[in-house]
Amino acid sequence: MNSLQKQNPPAAVSKRKERGEAKILYHQYSKEKYACRIDLPELSELPEPDNVWIECGSGISRELTDRLGKRFGFNKLILEDAAVVPQPPKLDEYDDSCFLTLNAVDWNEQEHCIEENQMTFLWKKRLLISLSEAANSDLNFLLTRLTDPSSNVRALGSDYLLFSILNFLIDNAYKTAKSM
Repeated sequence: MNSLQKQNPPAAVSKRKERGEAKILYHQYSKEKYACRIDLPELSELPEPDNVWIECGSGISRELTDRLGKRFGFNKLILEDAAVVPQPPKLDEYDDSCFLTLNAVDWNEQEHCIEENQMTFLWKKRLLISLSEAANSDLNFLLTRLTDPSSNVRALGSDYLLFSILNFLIDNAYKTAKSM
């Protein structure tokens, strides 16, 4: 080959991120307090004036989305879409809620490939439900912010929490692209 010809880099392979053990974390927070449980309490409505983040890792199932949707009154179309894996990125807005799904990406250095993890978010005022196809310890940085009483995440509610997660996922996608 002529030394002036550019060589094409090998194509990056993409694969779904492996699932770990399913877990649900229930975070209840406000500017004044933060509490976390490993199970989902029986609630008929959200505790006033607190915000709630229900973090579901390692598995998006029809049973789980139906259970959460019925408990918190999400539109049936949202629940149908939330249970589909894989799904192309999508954002739907309803009267009192939003649905967002996207693929988070990570560079797997050992296998030299991109790992995809479908993340789905169901959002209402004072409530965020995040559903992750795979175990997502990447969101652990938020625990530090949620336990800090002076944190904007605590003070500004579930919409700011969603913004923080999306900001992290976009930054991580940029780092992944640079790693290739």
